[in-house]
Amino acid sequence: MTSSSNPRSRTRFLRHRRPAWAVLALLAIVGTTASVLLAVDSRASSETGTVVATLGKAWRVRGTERQPLARQSRIRMGDILVTGPATGVLAYWNGGLVVCLGENTEMAIEQRGSQPVLKLTGGQARITADLPIGLDIQVGATITRLKRGTLRVANSGDQVVIHVEHAIADCLVRQRLVDPM
Repeated sequence: MTSSSNPRSRTRFLRHRRPAWAVLALLAIVGTTASVLLAVDSRASSETGTVVATLGKAWRVRGTERQPLARQSRIRMGDILVTGPATGVLAYWNGGLVVCLGENTEMAIEQRGSQPVLKLTGGQARITADLPIGLDIQVGATITRLKRGTLRVANSGDQVVIHVEHAIADCLVRQRLVDPM
């Protein structure tokens, strides 16, 4: 009997791959549930977000305090979201924003003036927005303004990837100017 026809061998293989498949499933779900998630909690303001789902170990860093993320955790401006290996986090804001973080990701939630900014310092994310004022997404030295649509962004340190899944002529990509030393 070969190893590929052995049921135990296949089960062991699938069990080993389960976390990666689960993260991919979580990333796929956000595309089909974005409109439903935005109507879930009418009490939440557009300045705070809510974690809808987590898979694996993820944390919220607020100041010097690091807290584990769980379903229904509140997130707000100034927080940094961190995910571990084989981890996914799905969060939404009632103002029209859904964020799905992949494994080994770090994303800061900031504000510049009245403009919200998501700063991806490492890892990958899928961001779906329908915001009247838009949202700046900073990945490396590149800043992207998104009002309506979906972006996939990744930052490996050496390479930055921005993939526009769909947008309604509101996506503007610009290079951030680097201050001379």
